[in-house]
Amino acid sequence: MSYLRLENLSLSFDNKPVLNDISLSVKKGELVTLLGPSGCGKSTLLRTIAGLEIPEAGTIYLDNVEIQEKASRERNIGMVFQQYALFPTMTVYDNVAFGLNVKKVNRKQVRAKVEKILELVELTEFSDRHVPQLSGGQQQRVALARALVVEPKLLLLDEPLSALDARIRKQLQLEIRLIQKELGITMIFVTHDQEEAMRISDRIYVLSEGELKQVSSPKELYSQPKSQFVAEFIGDYNQIQLTDLIGKIDFNQSDKYFARPEIISFQQIPDSIGVNVVYEQEIILGNIIRYQFKTKEQKLLFVDRLNNGENFSVETIEKLFIPECELLAIKDL
Repeated sequence: MSYLRLENLSLSFDNKPVLNDISLSVKKGELVTLLGPSGCGKSTLLRTIAGLEIPEAGTIYLDNVEIQEKASRERNIGMVFQQYALFPTMTVYDNVAFGLNVKKVNRKQVRAKVEKILELVELTEFSDRHVPQLSGGQQQRVALARALVVEPKLLLLDEPLSALDARIRKQLQLEIRLIQKELGITMIFVTHDQEEAMRISDRIYVLSEGELKQVSSPKELYSQPKSQFVAEFIGDYNQIQLTDLIGKIDFNQSDKYFARPEIISFQQIPDSIGVNVVYEQEIILGNIIRYQFKTKEQKLLFVDRLNNGENFSVETIEKLFIPECELLAIKDL
C-alpha cells in the first residue's frame, strides 16, 4: 500500500512546464531515488512534496492524508539539502537539538533523543564541537541527524552528498542506507549520479524534462532500460546501428540496438551477433579497463573488462560478438 502518493502533479515556471503530469507512489519504509540530469525537475518535485513549491494541478497524499494544501511546517516532512544550513555558532549538539527545542520538547527528552541520534550517526564524541571544526562528511551527518531527530513521517534528501569527495560520498551512501533500514524511515533521495542511485535505492524514478521515463528496481533499470534516454543515461550502453550488426536480426524490431560494454566478447560465442570494428585505444578506469573500438558506421563501441592483470591482445581484433539475448532493441515512443 502506498505511504506517499502523487497524482497528476503539474507545475510551470514562466509558462514553461517543469513537472508534467507526474504520478508516483512510495511504500512505507522504502528508499526511493529521483534520478535525472540537471534541469529534469527532480529537485522541484522534491520541493513540491515538502511544500516549498505549490503545484498548479494534482494531489499529494501522505499516510492517507491529502497534504498539498498544507503549509510546509504542517506536513511533518524532514529535508536535507546540499547546503547543510547548519548554525556555525552552535555546537553539534545544539544544531541537532534545534528542531526539538522549537517544538518545546522537555529538556530531558531532548537530551535522550539527541544522544541516541548522535550515536546512530557516529558523532557522539563531536557533540561539543562547532560546525567550522568539522569535516564536510561530519557536517553532513549533523544535517542528517538534525532531520531525523524530530521523527518526520518522510525524509527528503536533495543531492546531499554532491559537494563531498568521492571516497567520503561512497561511505556516506552506505551509512545513509544502513540508517534508513535501521529506523525503517521512508526516504526520497535526489541525485544525478547513476551509481549513487543504484547503490542506495529500493526503486528508482528516472526523470527527463519534467516527465517520468521509467520506474524500476536498480537491477531491472540497468538490465532493461525502456528508452534510448534511459539506456544512455544509466549504464554506458553502446548504441549500435542495424547496418553494423552481422547475424540473424529481426529487422522489424528497431533500427537502433544497445549493448552493455561488459557483455561484449572478443571471441565468437554461441548465439551471438557480430560487429566489425577497428581498435582505437585502451582507457584505464580504476578497476575497469575500457577498450575503445569504432564500427563501420563510425560509431564508438566500448568493451569493459576487470583490471585484474589479465592481458588481452585487442589491437588486431576486427570483430566483436554480442550474445543475442543481451542485444536490446529499443523503440522510443
